[in-house]
Amino acid sequence: MIRIKHVASASLLAAAFPLSAFAQSTQNVQVQVQVQQNCSINVPVNADFGPQTPLSTTNMTTPGSVELRCNMGAAPLLAVNNGANASGAQRRMKDAGTGYVNYTVKQPTIVGTNFTACPGFAAGTDWTSASTLAAGPAFASS
Repeated sequence: MIRIKHVASASLLAAAFPLSAFAQSTQNVQVQVQVQQNCSINVPVNADFGPQTPLSTTNMTTPGSVELRCNMGAAPLLAVNNGANASGAQRRMKDAGTGYVNYTVKQPTIVGTNFTACPGFAAGTDWTSASTLAAGPAFASS
C-alpha cells in the first residue's frame, strides 16, 4: 500500500504542473547579408582576321567577345580605347613592319538580358574611345 501511495502522489504532482512548463521556447534570430555590387571580366576573345592577301579590297568582319559577370543590380560602364596603333581617333592594326590596316569597333545591342546582337558591316554605332556602353540593363534587379 505504501508503494501505491508514492506512485499516486507522484502522478498528482506531475498533473499539477501546466504543460507550458515542459514546452520549448523559441526566439527569432535576425540574419543579414550585404552583397556588394561587383563585376568581373573574363579574358577577351580576340578578333582574328587570319591571313589576307595584300591586294584584297573586301571588307571583312570577325567576331570578338568579352564576358562580363556582375551581381544583380550592378550598373557597369564599358569603354574601349583606340588601341596601341591608333592615329588620332582611327584604330589601326600594325603588321610586323610598318604597315597598318584601319578598323572600327561597333557597339552591340541588348537582346533579352545580354548584349549579344552585333551589327552587320557598316551598320550600328561606332564604339569610339569617348563612348561608353551602359550595361546596367543586363544586370537589372527583377
